[in-house]
Amino acid sequence: TATDDPTSLETDVTIPGASGSQSVTRRSVAAPYTVVSDDHELWDTSAGTVTVPVAQNTDGRRLFFKNESAGVVVVAPASGTIDGAATYSLLIADETVGITGDGTNWGRID
Repeated sequence: TATDDPTSLETDVTIPGASGSQSVTRRSVAAPYTVVSDDHELWDTSAGTVTVPVAQNTDGRRLFFKNESAGVVVVAPASGTIDGAATYSLLIADETVGITGDGTNWGRID
C-alpha cells in the first residue's frame, strides 16, 4: 500500500513463528542517517553511515538495510557492536543485512 510519502512504501511481511503478518515501512534514506523508532527496512541511496540505536533499548527489534548506492554504506550502532565489530559495511550495490538487538549488542540475522 503506498503512502503519501513518496520515499516510503508499506509492505506486508510474514514473521516466522508468528501468525498473520506485520505491516512495516520500507524507507529510502540518504546517509548520513540515524534510525528512528518507526524504521524497520531502510534502503540507503547514498554512501555513508547509518547509525542504529543503543541495543539496550531494542531487545528483539529487527532492522533491515539495503545498499542502493554506488559506494559503501556503513551500519554503526550508537554504542555496542554488531557481531562483535564496531560497524558492518555493505560494500556493493544491492547488498543487504538484517540485524536484531539482544538488549546489549546487535547481531546479524541474514
